[in-house]
Formats: sequence, C-alpha cells, structure tokens
Amino acid sequence: MMDEYLSTNRMLMLRIIGARITDAVRLLDHDSAEDLRTEWGPVVLTFGDGEQVILDVEEAKSNLMLRDAHSIPPTSAWYAGFHIRAKIIEPVASDPLGFLLTEQVVGVEVISREPDPGVPDSFAMCGMRIKTESGHQVCIGTHLTDLLIPEVAFFLPEDVDPELQYRALHGDEHI
Repeated sequence: MMDEYLSTNRMLMLRIIGARITDAVRLLDHDSAEDLRTEWGPVVLTFGDGEQVILDVEEAKSNLMLRDAHSIPPTSAWYAGFHIRAKIIEPVASDPLGFLLTEQVVGVEVISREPDPGVPDSFAMCGMRIKTESGHQVCIGTHLTDLLIPEVAFFLPEDVDPELQYRALHGDEHI
C-alpha cells in the first residue's frame, strides 16, 4: 500500500504547476558556509499568492516529503530547532537557478529510482523536476546523485544521477 504522504506530495506538486515561486528558503540549525542548494535542512517554497510548501526528507523510504505550511508552519514546534532562514536562490543572472524565481512553472515531473529490495515505495518520489516557461529545469529532492545523500537538494538536470526516472505529473494521473 502506498504511503499517505505520497498522495499529499502529488496534490501539492500539482499546485506548483502554473505558479510563480517567489522565494526558496533553507531552514538551518547552524550558520553555514556550504552551498545552500545542497545543505542539509528543510526548505520553504513561497508562491506568488503567498502560499507556502515545506520540502523535507522522509528518511525511512528516501523520498521527498511536501507539506502545506498551513498544516505544519515552519515556525511550529516540529521545526523549532531550525532558527536560521537562508535564501537558496536569488533572482539574478549570476545565480544558475535564478530563473526559478522569475518564471512561471509550466510542468512538474516525479523523480524516482529503483526501490531498495524489500522496501516498498522507497525512492518512489525522491524528488521533482520543475520546468519553467522558458524551458529551464531544476531537480529538487533527496538522493538525486549517485552519492545517495539524504538532503533536500536543488540541482540542474545535468548534475543528477543519469539513472533517475521521470514521470509527468498530471491532474488525472494516479501515483
């Protein structure tokens, strides 16, 4: 049986299609000099209408977990240890992911990889590939490289494991 959060992920991913992302903020429990696109910690995506989605790692099955920030706000006790907020992306030409904050999302694909033996739904939704109106793409998720690191990471498609699998997300499709 499919884990319930995968259905929630699907619903929240569908809400991203047609939206404009206005901010991507990493929640941190420490100051970091690391690249915030691959640093450990949840991420809050904010959309043009003010809605927010929290991206986190479901570690038991190595999947990305999306949460509506209304149900578990980033200021809740669940995220109390993450007292630092750091922007991951800037809407400037020098930022390789800056397009994500300036263009409308036109498509989302589910990223998966072969499951671990005996662990149903593992890697079933380890990430999502977002496509924008100009054709730019970003892969967001966990275990997206051959290093299999459990983080919410933002990668350009050429930087992820070529063994990943992609499936278009449509409103009438069941995952």
